[in-house]
Amino acid sequence: MTGGVFIEVIVYLPHSTQGQVELSKRIAVVHAQIIYTYISRLDCPTDQKIAILNMIQSSIRDDIKKEKEGYVVIDIETTGLDCERDEILEVGAIRIRNHEVAEKFIELIRPKGEISKEISALNGITQEMALKEGKERAEVLKRFWEFVGESPMVGHNLSFDRAFLEKGSAEVGIAVPRVACRDTLLLARRRIRDVPDYRLNTLANYFGIQISERHRALADCLVTFYVYEKLNEL
Repeated sequence: MTGGVFIEVIVYLPHSTQGQVELSKRIAVVHAQIIYTYISRLDCPTDQKIAILNMIQSSIRDDIKKEKEGYVVIDIETTGLDCERDEILEVGAIRIRNHEVAEKFIELIRPKGEISKEISALNGITQEMALKEGKERAEVLKRFWEFVGESPMVGHNLSFDRAFLEKGSAEVGIAVPRVACRDTLLLARRRIRDVPDYRLNTLANYFGIQISERHRALADCLVTFYVYEKLNEL
């Protein structure tokens, strides 16, 4: 309201990521001006006003730091679908900064039980390979969570991966950090209607994403990343 007159402002959300970033910057400037004006009018000592502003600036710096760190896309391969009975075989993750892959994490975990022929046929991980190249679960999960840090975590059907990761971590005494989670499965269900299902392969085909390999953790991370970026353009 200005001069006793209400002004209606209509904001159109840009489709492109660059346009959305520019809009966010402009809105942030307006918000900063409003906050500064509000705090300057508070009926309190100046040092308290400065303390409030410093607190807000600190919070903004933390948000900017996290934004620069980007996000982490994760995927796991397992011996089955039941986290109470089955095991994690492989953990993959990629860190995304400025819409590009900045770092990669990929490790096999040495299984305690047998890998079925069906699972090996699906993901290409054999018993011999896992026992020879795999590492102890505690070591892999510790390094994985260190890789994730405080970054938002992205995955397809993320609840499945988290169930295995959280149970496995708890069993070896590793604390799981609380981070923001973004599920491409849920996001696709909200934004896309004309697909037969919401499997990762289906979404990749919908967006014209070329798939060279599937059902290995790192390859699935890359496909999930491309799908996530496309979904954010809708």
